[in-house]
Amino acid sequence: MKSISNIFLSVCFLAFIFGMSIYMAYAPDKKESYYENRVLAEEPEVKIGKLADGTFAKEYESYFTDQFINRDEWIKMYLNWQKMTDQTYIYKYFITDDRWVFPQPVTEFSKESFDKSITSMKEFNEYTAKKGVELFYFSLPDRKNVFDVPYPSYAAMNLTETNKDYVLSRFPQEPMHVVDLSKPFREKFDQEQLKDLYFVSDHHWNMSGAYEGYKLIRESLAKQSEHYTDGMIDEKLYKKTCYDHKKFMGGYNKQLYGMIDLDREKICHIESNEYDLSTFELYLGPVAKETKTTWDKIYGKGLSAEGELVDYGTVFTGDMREFNVINPAKKDEGKKLLILKDSYANPLTQLMSQHYYQTTFYDIRYNQDRSVVDFMEKNNFDTVAILYNNGTLYSTMYDFDLSDKKEREEQEKKDKNKDDEVVY
Repeated sequence: MKSISNIFLSVCFLAFIFGMSIYMAYAPDKKESYYENRVLAEEPEVKIGKLADGTFAKEYESYFTDQFINRDEWIKMYLNWQKMTDQTYIYKYFITDDRWVFPQPVTEFSKESFDKSITSMKEFNEYTAKKGVELFYFSLPDRKNVFDVPYPSYAAMNLTETNKDYVLSRFPQEPMHVVDLSKPFREKFDQEQLKDLYFVSDHHWNMSGAYEGYKLIRESLAKQSEHYTDGMIDEKLYKKTCYDHKKFMGGYNKQLYGMIDLDREKICHIESNEYDLSTFELYLGPVAKETKTTWDKIYGKGLSAEGELVDYGTVFTGDMREFNVINPAKKDEGKKLLILKDSYANPLTQLMSQHYYQTTFYDIRYNQDRSVVDFMEKNNFDTVAILYNNGTLYSTMYDFDLSDKKEREEQEKKDKNKDDEVVY
């Protein structure tokens, strides 16, 4: 009886392998992986040389793994099994009982990098003061900084708040203005209410959270800026519109192969009637005829694109090197605002560009060939507003004159020269 069972299992196993081989031989190969954001392996050519040196076997193994039937679903099942068996971290993510996704605790206190950021901010504060340019630093409430994440007791201590407080407390407080939005967020909203302001499976805030941040930014500008003239917000002029014809794929969820239910995420915009946005001029780059564009090419372009899935960058504005917005209603005032941003500012592009004649959005990450200081020397800005989430503390994002980059490059050259001098 036992031998019959063994034969039956062997036959089933061989049938499974044989069936898989036939299916894979005739099923069209996938070109790329949506979840892994990479090109998948193609079926290797059979060549004598590759067979002889074992290359073919390795390439075919990669091909078989990449093109395995319903590969993504198998991986998702495995990840869900890990959650069911109480694995603490899944792909370096902590998933709460109510299926919210958080990264592992921040355990690194990068004092050297933080001190460089502090020094750079002090120098930039002095530079803008000499030029007579207003400087505001808005510390936007990072998702992992405002939630009391229920990490297990044995998890490492989370240093997000420690890191933020260390840096912000050492920034100059005048003439620049430092505004920490996470404090009023935590004072106004309890932990359940905060969930309405952030995506379940992405590290960003949603439109509701961005709108709450925008109100606080306006409040600070109204109280402290000489060039901002629109006062406090009139919420009757703002309307929320939600879209259910698309599904939102959060950044965390994508790395988890979509194991978090997509229906839990709401896709919404908050639109302003304070100014007629259709009259605004947009430029994907410097203000020039050849860079002129339209809102649908910059903001929410995923909502009208093909395909069911959208992400943070296509629901709002993607990360760009530079783009400019002209509000003709502000021509007589003629004030110019430079926004130094990270991705947390992406839902705010339409809202923030209302209040100045020209608003320039500038992302340091995509401007490593030119410094903020050089850019400002060629453009006459009245106000600079830095909009960084309060996890953006590392020196590369504060390298306003690219001196840090030059220092790194010089060190790399020295290291290379040392390597060249080594005699083997």
